[in-house]
Amino acid sequence: MQVGWIDFSPEERNRTLTVLSSLSEPGSVDELGVGIVRDAMADKLFPGTSTLLTKARYFFLVPYLSRFLEEGHDSSRQDPRALREQFRGLERNCAVGLRNCERARGNSDEGVIGRVALSSGKWVTRGPGEIYWASLRTLGFMRQGAPDSYQAMFAYLADARTRDRQYRSTSKQGENDDGLSDDRLAFSSMWNLPRGSYKKWREEWSQWNSKASVALTQEEAAFLREKIVASHPDSLYALILSDDELRSIALATAYGEGGTRGDSSFHEFLSHGLARIQNLSPAIGKTCAHADGFSELVLGCRIAYNMQLSGLEESGTEEWAGFAPRASSVAHGVDLAGVAKELRLSSHPGFQVLRRFLLRSAACMDASDLDGLKEQVRRREADIKGTRRKIGAKNAGNYAWRGGHRLPYRFANAMEIVREIEEAGGCDA
Repeated sequence: MQVGWIDFSPEERNRTLTVLSSLSEPGSVDELGVGIVRDAMADKLFPGTSTLLTKARYFFLVPYLSRFLEEGHDSSRQDPRALREQFRGLERNCAVGLRNCERARGNSDEGVIGRVALSSGKWVTRGPGEIYWASLRTLGFMRQGAPDSYQAMFAYLADARTRDRQYRSTSKQGENDDGLSDDRLAFSSMWNLPRGSYKKWREEWSQWNSKASVALTQEEAAFLREKIVASHPDSLYALILSDDELRSIALATAYGEGGTRGDSSFHEFLSHGLARIQNLSPAIGKTCAHADGFSELVLGCRIAYNMQLSGLEESGTEEWAGFAPRASSVAHGVDLAGVAKELRLSSHPGFQVLRRFLLRSAACMDASDLDGLKEQVRRREADIKGTRRKIGAKNAGNYAWRGGHRLPYRFANAMEIVREIEEAGGCDA
């Protein structure tokens, strides 16, 4: 499908493309249309995250490869399309080295983007550059004036090569210029990078098949932590990276013995860490309370939804039996007006429709009216899905649980990045 743009700013365009790409992300099934709040809240709590991000080091490998192309010294400007293919070739070579080296070390190559495609001699449609682009921009890895989209990067790189040659022809440094001086970086590069780490990577690139690693260096880890904290100081992400006690609670929830996995991980983290969050930052604590309250209300709706799918009646009834005793308190505990105000969704037409559905659903929960709640859910799905609805479909078949349980808000994805930063010593700097 072609997407056309009429009078949209680069920020609006990037935001829309991110939403469109998220539709294919794992865990994005949204049978009841709550994604508008789920995604906005995840962006506020954990900016720069995505369910598609695999390893923290790609926050550096992508800029390194791009910077490598910026330093091209060939005689022609080059067509952006040719540069795009060169970049994808570099991504593929990078993946080959990462896969082979991790296997040689006895490690799993899980998290290496393209590892499955490489096993069949192919390469992925969306490489690391396209996957990480929005997050790199969100976290401030790009300098002012950098291209506003992944596709625009290649025209920028073509121009950068011209500027680079011009600089080299007039610079007193001439052939002794290594491309890493402050003047050069400000003149031609689109990236903010830790200079020492980039220089070390560039020296290793010729031996990548024996030296590649998905692990952050300490300098990279400290730099990434600094970027997250500096670019979004009022986020839960930054707070976790800045406070040892809170980080310990978060990582124990995600990885410790008896830790919670899946949809309930964020809810479990708040059960242990909300008091600490509120003590450190009342504003972030309020955001977390809004997020959890909204998630609990959606949980009740999702249980009622799945109870009506063929093959899930029994498990749905068991789920409801556990939820019913607190359904009324959940209904009273959610602050939809506060959620809308905080996420700036008050005037959004899609949110207004969702809000009416949730208010009616909350009233049914408060009145212990399960039949009424089921009816609200049926109507909501019919409004969203139309003839593609699954409740009451003639050929429904048997479904697995749909849409998840609680809303995880990318907690697990963010904690993977936090864990890698901590393990590399980035929180000690």
